[in-house]
Amino acid sequence: MSPSKPLSEHEARGRSSRRKGHDFERYVARRMLDVCGDARRGIQSQRGSADVADVMAGPFAIEAKRKKRVRLPEAMDQAEACASLTGKIPVVAVKYIREEDHVKREYLVLPFEVGLEALHLIDQHGMTRTSFPCFDK
Repeated sequence: MSPSKPLSEHEARGRSSRRKGHDFERYVARRMLDVCGDARRGIQSQRGSADVADVMAGPFAIEAKRKKRVRLPEAMDQAEACASLTGKIPVVAVKYIREEDHVKREYLVLPFEVGLEALHLIDQHGMTRTSFPCFDK
């Protein structure tokens, strides 16, 4: 067996980005497990299939994006492609990173009509900002 050649700087950055992306997928799966009781990373992580979401959780097909700039329409198209095959609801989980400011923000993006229904349920239950512990931080 021949020794492997050292990675170029570009290859090393790419490997690091993929690792961080996979770490974010695992993070989303763990957080969704608390919500849905059923969450796992999509098999595309092992097989490279583009028609499987990054995370499958309950009724959701989730594309996880950890980037400085996220193209939401393309990410939602990916989630929708899987969701349409599996009968699930498409979601995009985003970890937006601005390293120069050390700002890290996480978002879940839903199709507009799904978001409206979620807001309706929140309103029906009389929930307010204080209902969500994340705003205490």
